Amino acid sequence: MLLMAVFVVALWTLHYLLKSRTLGFWTPDGIFVTFQLLLCVGTFYLVNPHDPAELEYARIITLAFAVYVFVSIVAGQYIYSVRGSRYSEARSVLVTRPGGLFILALVASVLISAVYYYFVGYNTFLIGIQSVFAPDGDDADIATLRIESYGGSRYLFPGYVNQFKNILLPALSVVLIHWMYSASIKWRHLTSAALVAVTLLLLLGTGQRGAFVVFGLTIVTYLARVFGRRALGYVVKFSAVFVPALLLATLANQRSEPVDGSGLVGMVRATVSQLATRVLFDNQASGIRGFHYTHDLDIQYGKEWIKGLIGLLPRVQGSSLSNEIFATAYGSLRGTSPPSLWGSVHYNFGLLGLVVFAAMLAVGLTWLGHWLDCRESVSTLGAIGMAGVSVVFGTWLAGGPDYLLNNGLVPFLVLTLLGSRRALSRDTSRHRITVEEDVVGARRSLPVAHGKGVC
Repeated sequence: MLLMAVFVVALWTLHYLLKSRTLGFWTPDGIFVTFQLLLCVGTFYLVNPHDPAELEYARIITLAFAVYVFVSIVAGQYIYSVRGSRYSEARSVLVTRPGGLFILALVASVLISAVYYYFVGYNTFLIGIQSVFAPDGDDADIATLRIESYGGSRYLFPGYVNQFKNILLPALSVVLIHWMYSASIKWRHLTSAALVAVTLLLLLGTGQRGAFVVFGLTIVTYLARVFGRRALGYVVKFSAVFVPALLLATLANQRSEPVDGSGLVGMVRATVSQLATRVLFDNQASGIRGFHYTHDLDIQYGKEWIKGLIGLLPRVQGSSLSNEIFATAYGSLRGTSPPSLWGSVHYNFGLLGLVVFAAMLAVGLTWLGHWLDCRESVSTLGAIGMAGVSVVFGTWLAGGPDYLLNNGLVPFLVLTLLGSRRALSRDTSRHRITVEEDVVGARRSLPVAHGKGVC
């Protein structure tokens, strides 16, 4: 296992030196390779070297990672050097001034999310806070409330609501707050604080921190795309809000385990420990369990993926694979434990299909990064869409393509197209002046994000 770990680290380093360092780290490809490295290293740590199935699984994910990295490097050289040779000196990012449709979409996202909680009957995040700080010390069963809030007896279209609650609402909030500060809008501090509070309440209301953490990564990617080398200072400011919110969510959802230390220090240590476990071990352990379950089953030739995609339709029974794997570990179908991405590909298409898919995905994500970077001038609306697309693909660690749709690929693509179209359509000097007039004081905080791009 140690040799495999050294091998994948060497592959990641090679990819970074030959591609990510020059063509961008905060791209679908750059993020994907980094998360796959974490998947491999965590898996190698958990694998039982005396279990033939687990050894086979370790070799499979190593093979897939190696194929992806080598094809990604070659594809990057071709797409960026042969098909696109014009490098722009700078890429300007225009601050989006919210219009009527923007405000309508934001309000609709808030209302849809609020109506969802109304029919659920409670907000898990609020109940958790009340349970922790209530004088009488009432202790709610947060674990059960978390499950019931999105998997109760009544079907409330949680996957569709998540596109508004977990994707559009926070994305539009980021763009709106950015505009308010760029344009020095009166009452921007109070308005931004209220918007952040509403967004956190709705985003964390089901007790699931995963979507919150993923969107935190989306905001970091957004800041890197918009501000370039100046992004570090903004990331620090964002962390000053994100980290306390994550700690509060951990405490409210009763997920902080006792760790050395007490009070705030203990809670911080517990949260860091849980995040490390989530990143390095949870998905990896689920992938190992999934391979144990599927490696002796017949190849599905894509049928399981099709079931997963069909299951996105309202009231349609999709793939139950994740539930079945969960049952092998916990004795209940009331939970999910999906196979890893590569375990899912192997189950659906076999070893040859695994190699072909890894190569195709490397070409696809490289081309996608090129397509995103071809926008010499985009708005902040397009930038948040681009960041979301990059993170959705980059964090694809488990399951089939339904993962991408469940985690907001479609709304992020829509924001990308709307944002880039709006910016690129203003190609005359008269229109560019109009944009600058729309954003009063924008040059003080966001004149141009400098960086090399290829079109």
